Amino acid sequence: MTLRDVIRASLPLPGVTPNPEWDRTLSRDLAESLLLGLQESLDQLLDREAAKRRSSEFGHVQVIALGSTVWIDPRDPESHEFQRVNGIYSAIKNAEAYPLHIFTLPKLGSLEFRTSWALRDTLPGTALSYSEIRDTVTDALHAALEHESSEENRTSFARDIERAAEKDVIESVVAFLSEWHLAQRTPSSTARATDKLRGILL
Repeated sequence: MTLRDVIRASLPLPGVTPNPEWDRTLSRDLAESLLLGLQESLDQLLDREAAKRRSSEFGHVQVIALGSTVWIDPRDPESHEFQRVNGIYSAIKNAEAYPLHIFTLPKLGSLEFRTSWALRDTLPGTALSYSEIRDTVTDALHAALEHESSEENRTSFARDIERAAEKDVIESVVAFLSEWHLAQRTPSSTARATDKLRGILL
């Protein structure tokens, strides 16, 4: 069972694929419902990790989940899933106050990520024009390129700089962020960070 399946089984959600309407404000009762689903999934993942019988070898780390301790390999994709579910479970379990705000996010490409930070690094309510966003993103990419030694990463940064300069690319990126309630577009062709974006990029 995937994390998406657990969430869909535990909470009333529209649609069949992750979408921005999955954002939720959880009461204590809804949070308890989600915890039960997460615990069932975490039990299975914990058994899978324990079966690998890892020890304190180089590169392995110790993780506590549901009161048990297990050694994991952070390079193992299966361990990523375990850590992710355990992190979400622990965050909800240890919440100090309700309601809880649960946000659904898309996978952000490099330009989407840097555009998000360009909007996030402004005073609340401040809107940027698309040209200002493009300049900010391009400046950040140039700075990253200057300090990067990996040829692979340098090529990636250079490609992003070229993409950001293309007509309507930044506008398309902002439109994508807007669909996920991460950016708010204005009639005057500007955009600002939403509270959701400010809440997740801390």
